[in-house]
Amino acid sequence: MKRVFLAGLITLGIAAAALAQEKYGTVYFYRDRDTADYPPQINVLNPEAVLYLDGEAFLSLGERAFIGIRMPIGLHRLSMTLKGKSTNQLLGVNWGRTYYVRITQVMYPNPFQTISQDNQQTALDLIRKCDALKEKKIKIKSLEIIRLNPTKRKP
Repeated sequence: MKRVFLAGLITLGIAAAALAQEKYGTVYFYRDRDTADYPPQINVLNPEAVLYLDGEAFLSLGERAFIGIRMPIGLHRLSMTLKGKSTNQLLGVNWGRTYYVRITQVMYPNPFQTISQDNQQTALDLIRKCDALKEKKIKIKSLEIIRLNPTKRKP
């Protein structure tokens, strides 16, 4: 009887772990080079883009950087502020799905920011040229971080 009970608990634990894994989706945030054709002094003027997740400071993303995050399923509000103007985007995350969110911040000649979702091929072409975001640039430490470039082949 004890063995049956123990086996049932183990099975229940495995099922719960499987369900917990399904409650996340993967989101890659990336930023290409926004000031490619401008003189060097303009590059200095283009700081890291600070992204907020559900109203909380989330990450600081410099040019040519990416980071993958396993995010809980549901609707999340992404936002940024530049010179008093806010940019907002809702992101619906479904379990087991992968999303690619492009961050753009242009300072010259007219400052603006955008948050947009790209299709996989477009995103991977841009992420291929990016470096993984340093961990110290991520403000919310409770989320699982993926630093491996998604364009790299897995062994």
